[in-house]
Amino acid sequence: MRHKLTIILLAGLAAGTFLVHQNYITLPGNGNQVVRQSTDSIASQLNDSWKRLTLALGQKGQGFNLPSLPTIDSGSTGQASGQNSASTEVPADPNATPVESIVAGVPLSNVYYYRFQPGLPQAAQQLFQRAANIYNATGIVSLIPGNATGTQNSVIFTDYRKDDGPVSQLGTIELGRGGPQIIQRYGIANTAYNHGMASLNMSYQQSLSLSVAVHELGHALGLGHSSSRDSVMYPIDQGKSQLSPGDLAGLRAIYTRS
Repeated sequence: MRHKLTIILLAGLAAGTFLVHQNYITLPGNGNQVVRQSTDSIASQLNDSWKRLTLALGQKGQGFNLPSLPTIDSGSTGQASGQNSASTEVPADPNATPVESIVAGVPLSNVYYYRFQPGLPQAAQQLFQRAANIYNATGIVSLIPGNATGTQNSVIFTDYRKDDGPVSQLGTIELGRGGPQIIQRYGIANTAYNHGMASLNMSYQQSLSLSVAVHELGHALGLGHSSSRDSVMYPIDQGKSQLSPGDLAGLRAIYTRS
């Protein structure tokens, strides 16, 4: 009896950070390098494993027909103009907010289930809840409280601590992190889903804001950094919490594919 072979591919986590900025000096690296270096290693291992599996099982008479492994774009560590261009892809609409490269071209459902990390402070929960309401109001995505099954889109809201020192002595501080994690499953039917994360830095609780929560949730849903200061995805906090036309176009590029 011939067995069916199913391969689960973890495409990687593309995380974005949000900075508060003083005097608009040149931005340093935005903190994505460690994540992207880690993703490079994962991508290399996956590609090597796939090749070995193809050689081992794809020989004549083995009875297996392996699909081709999609290219894994883990991004480079370069930076340009304060925009996370190394890990993003620009949609067809030139005014649209860029999307994270690992979600580009991936057919994702627009329905997400979200939950809060146990122990997440109430103030952070309220900000993320308001952020979810803002995205729901677009009609492009639907974020529902609850636990997702293994093959449904999900977002977890979390917190962390990263103390860079007194705000008064710094040009920038990190306010949050977020990003999508795309998982693709190959078999009789190919499926893809996103297990995203959005997180607030509790070391600077005085700087917690709705604008940061909306920004990090945008990363979890697949939006990248924008060079437009009208966008909630601008990498420096502008205090904006309403999605710009470009942000809406970026969301549509991910979730309204035919």
